[in-house]
Amino acid sequence: MLKSIIAIGCDCSKGRIDVEVRNHHGTVLHTGAYDETPAEHRRFAEVLADLRERFADARFLVGIESTGGLERNWLKFFRLEKYLFADFRVLQLNAQTVHAYRTVKLHRAPGDAAAASDIAGYLLAHCENKASQPEPESGPIVCYRLIRSLRDDEVASRIRLKGLLVAVHPDLVRFCRSGDLPQWLCTLLEKYPTAAALARARVETVDAIPHISTDRAKELIANAKESVASLTDAASMMAIRMLIRNINRLNEDIAIAKQELLQIIQSKSDSPLSKSVALLESIPGIGSWSALCLACEIGDVSRFANENAIIAWSGLDPVVEISGDECHQRGISHRGNGYVRGLLFPLAMSAARRNPSIKTFYEGLVQRGKNKRHALVAVMAKLLRIAFAILRTGKPYNANHEETRRVKAQENQKARSTPPQAPQKPLVQTPSGLNAPITRKEVQRRKKAAMFNSQARDQSPKNEIEHGTPKAVSTLNNISKG
Repeated sequence: MLKSIIAIGCDCSKGRIDVEVRNHHGTVLHTGAYDETPAEHRRFAEVLADLRERFADARFLVGIESTGGLERNWLKFFRLEKYLFADFRVLQLNAQTVHAYRTVKLHRAPGDAAAASDIAGYLLAHCENKASQPEPESGPIVCYRLIRSLRDDEVASRIRLKGLLVAVHPDLVRFCRSGDLPQWLCTLLEKYPTAAALARARVETVDAIPHISTDRAKELIANAKESVASLTDAASMMAIRMLIRNINRLNEDIAIAKQELLQIIQSKSDSPLSKSVALLESIPGIGSWSALCLACEIGDVSRFANENAIIAWSGLDPVVEISGDECHQRGISHRGNGYVRGLLFPLAMSAARRNPSIKTFYEGLVQRGKNKRHALVAVMAKLLRIAFAILRTGKPYNANHEETRRVKAQENQKARSTPPQAPQKPLVQTPSGLNAPITRKEVQRRKKAAMFNSQARDQSPKNEIEHGTPKAVSTLNNISKG
């Protein structure tokens, strides 16, 4: 006999939670709203205790939407309560998934109570057999996301500074075209924020700045004297200095925070996040901080059904548009996690130089005519597949994995093969469907597919084992006759 199900839909907002409880028939057993205070937590715990007494053998499903961190305290509350129940599962739901369910059911009633009702309905419809998710290490994730936001602020300040340099120091724009902001340039701008200030400087003073030679100092001062800068007033000088100080302060805070977070995670070697970082760090070309970023972005790897799911999540999945005879490849979708793509690109460049297997893969793509940037995108996807595999299996990176797998596949093929027999004449096969009213392009495509399949079959290891030598390819002539 199947267990009865009690679904508890919860919609969190600032300082409160709306709740609706339903049984497996859809009957509403309880509705209410509870504030985020100790007294209200105890009042809700009494409701749960009453449900436990009334439905002792039921399976309890609790669903809470992810709402930017507002759900954390309630998740902790439910995880403490679940030990009092025989079968109590806490699920943190994707808000887009619940929204899609609400759209399909044409539920347009506004308000938090209606959202709690929709969550309870979604639990009954789709989450009957879902297991409770592991408790995430929210502390390190929160710290990582704060560091990530500080990096975004630093990039925004740098972009604003570059835009202002065009009117304040036009000659210095060429030194930051690559995207980086050299330290010597920051020091120079802090001392001489405008071209007019630099034009009055002495060569010895500018030469004293690290990484500025005497010739470079003379060149900078000479160009500043002939500058066409339009902003030379005191307010512009203050704006430049404020941006430089903000960039330097953010870089210092980020460097300190990165080091401290790495120490915290490494000190807890038995935590899941620390194990994930150690596994990702075993991949050549990935350092400690990059491994930490990748582990925090991926999170619980079990939420991805397969490697294609994580590739689509990162936005590296190829977009192919097929309509009739037309087939257009639009590159990658760019619809996933942009931070992961930004993280994987420099890692792909590093792995293409330091990782032998990745280097072979990259050079093979380039030799076959791939654009170097497109080949790096393929390397990004390959790195993410490797990361997914080692996180799923819990085994560190093995450089000989592909070769070992190929040899093992050949051995298994030999073990399954039949004893050698006399070569037989291959059967003549013509591509099916050529008599259909299809276009010329489709006829050519089907002929090419038939020829490719014939050659692949004739050159397969199984065919060589059975007959000693590959079969002769005779299908091509039959195709041309068709």
